[in-house]
Amino acid sequence: MKRIATLVAAAALGLLSATAAFAHAHLEKAVPGVGTTVSAGPSEVRLVFSEAVEPRFSSIVVTRADGSAVASGAAADASDPKALVLKLGAALPAGAYKVQWKIVSVDTHKTEGSFGFQVGK
Repeated sequence: MKRIATLVAAAALGLLSATAAFAHAHLEKAVPGVGTTVSAGPSEVRLVFSEAVEPRFSSIVVTRADGSAVASGAAADASDPKALVLKLGAALPAGAYKVQWKIVSVDTHKTEGSFGFQVGK
């Protein structure tokens, strides 16, 4: 009976470990923040995920409220394999913006999402 209980506990532990190993990366932090209003236009968008991402297979697109493109692409932050940074070139003028991202994490899972932020009042 003790042996069966040990086997059941080991199997349950194995299932919990497998679930964690196959989890998808999710957005943990964004600068500018999700749904925020910033007083000065950012010159970059920084996204930090829950696990390392493959920058070659990941992208960030920033658009204005009317859908016109501001910038797109992606670059890894050399100091953080969980981060992607999109340089915008110049600070964004006042207005509403949308950030759309698609990533492939190092475990090959694809994830995507979007959020908005505002510059100005």
